[in-house]
Amino acid sequence: MEKNELASSFGAAAAAYAEHRPDYAPAAVRWALGPAPGPRVLDLGAGTGKLTATLVTLGLDVTAVEPDPAMLAELRRTLPGARARPGSAEAIPLPDASVDAVLAGNALHWFDLAVAGPEIARVLAPGGILAGLWNVVDDRVGWVAGLARAGGSAVIGPRDTPTGWRAETAEALHTARFGSPARAEFPHGQRRTADSLVAALATRAGVLVMPPRERADTLGRIRAFLAGEPETADGEFTLPMLTCVLRGHRGYPSRMDDEETRREFGDSVNMTAKQLDDWLKTDESKAAGQHKDSESIGHKSGRHIVEILRKKKDDLSGDDLAHMRKVVGYVHRHLAQRPSGDVKDTTWRHSLMNWGHDPLG
Repeated sequence: MEKNELASSFGAAAAAYAEHRPDYAPAAVRWALGPAPGPRVLDLGAGTGKLTATLVTLGLDVTAVEPDPAMLAELRRTLPGARARPGSAEAIPLPDASVDAVLAGNALHWFDLAVAGPEIARVLAPGGILAGLWNVVDDRVGWVAGLARAGGSAVIGPRDTPTGWRAETAEALHTARFGSPARAEFPHGQRRTADSLVAALATRAGVLVMPPRERADTLGRIRAFLAGEPETADGEFTLPMLTCVLRGHRGYPSRMDDEETRREFGDSVNMTAKQLDDWLKTDESKAAGQHKDSESIGHKSGRHIVEILRKKKDDLSGDDLAHMRKVVGYVHRHLAQRPSGDVKDTTWRHSLMNWGHDPLG
């Protein structure tokens, strides 16, 4: 099963997700935010707003970003006062250095961190933090371990238990270039009945993508298990859980960060200043990309790239370096969306060239 297919499966069950998925332990959220330099928080991959609601309750300045239209609509319905925008971890619709913390609730594993890492770093203020939070079931409790066996890995996967979570996320923030992460686990629980627990498990990605017969068989097996356990057979019970947190620190700008930015920019921009300047004068260049007023965002970016390419290394400003990081993220993201067939005269290629990268160069 493709990761993208699993990640995009939730929209069809947005209302059930909002009703049955748990919130996050408040102590875990407070710990995640502990070293943040300010109150501006981005809930990235916000889903239906489970984490957003906790952040709002804590009195923070919250922006929620979610790529799935159905999930975003549910978030806006349940939290009508929240600031919520369409977007993804790989293309965050916020300005540079505009938030003090980026949090992702049960979402970080869906991100393409090679692309999302630079994007997250771009929107973080100096000293900002990135934290992933996951709700996992506590399979140290006997009946919960039995539930995991009854449901199978599509229902309770390796990342959904404490030991599995530690192994599955071991390299997550290293991949995103946020250094050695800090980890913490916080007791949590959710009041459930057998029926509502089955409904919650039915919103897991692995279940949502099952063929109907397999889904019915799997959920029936779980119902039978719960009916046979004294803890879950009758009435309400607490599902034992943990909220697990992985927290990385972007740190303050340093010479090493700048050197890395220059290196990655050099790898991403394969057009010379003259080549790019000549290209930007063409009608094809001016027509490509998303337009703001009379000039597209990419065309304006290209003019800044020409200025950067003509500067000496020691003359680069903070704004230049920030734009270079943005260029790296854009080029990586756009290359991953290459259309099939001949791309020579496509808008896809023309947009990339506005950002200084010719895929045929």
